[in-house]
Amino acid sequence: MRFKIIYLVLFFIMILLCKPEPVVYTETDEHKYKHNKFLFDGTKLPIPGITTESNLLEMFPEGPSRIETFKRKIKKKIFGKSFPIGKIYEYLNTVYELEEEGNRKSYLRKEKIVLVVFLDDGIVQDYIIDHLVRSDNGEQVIGKFHHMQSGHWENDIWPGSREDAECYWLQRSDRENYVRSDEFKCDRWYEPNSH
Repeated sequence: MRFKIIYLVLFFIMILLCKPEPVVYTETDEHKYKHNKFLFDGTKLPIPGITTESNLLEMFPEGPSRIETFKRKIKKKIFGKSFPIGKIYEYLNTVYELEEEGNRKSYLRKEKIVLVVFLDDGIVQDYIIDHLVRSDNGEQVIGKFHHMQSGHWENDIWPGSREDAECYWLQRSDRENYVRSDEFKCDRWYEPNSH
């Protein structure tokens, strides 16, 4: 009897000390790219502080190529401005051109445009545009809609995208099914009044 009581006490202590595993936060997240044809229009761009998530769905009815939702917001800094984000919408369109040389056929990227929108509480905080086009000599050059702070981000889609992704995946309990997260960390969790 005494061992049963000790066992029960230890069992309850273990339950209290164990942190519950985080859950998948939203069924609408798209973490794999949907290759929809995002129809970019340089005259239809979100306005930070004004454009809502609903407005984005009206502006771009084909929907985003990828969505990441943060149950615990993270801090973001772009264009010298800091703000919290709770969701990232990424729109992607790549145009390929068939090139033929004799019997050889290949598809070369003619243009790539990525619009990444950072939202907090359903309001656009800011956005970036990565626009690349193929020049006449075949090189990838910056296109006219490019809207990103200067600099080069090796292996990043946008400035800080790898860190954003690590924070995103750390909150998901099913992450082992998609990514190896052994070394992931997030030091950008948002605390109110901290930015």
